[in-house]
Amino acid sequence: MNSEPAIGTRMMISPNLTHKEEWLQGNLIEVEHNRYRGLVYVVKTDAGEIFFSVADDFKNC
Repeated sequence: MNSEPAIGTRMMISPNLTHKEEWLQGNLIEVEHNRYRGLVYVVKTDAGEIFFSVADDFKNC
């Protein structure tokens, strides 16, 4: 991703992260600038599950 999304942005979460068959949707709740991993996003699904990983595991809806 080229630019950092704003908190509250609707995001898709990769099946590689969730271990589900399809991409899940959720809202971005935190962006971390990790000096070892780069941008790390924290996204909460509508079901209340929280996933966090590098930006490559997410995309905008």
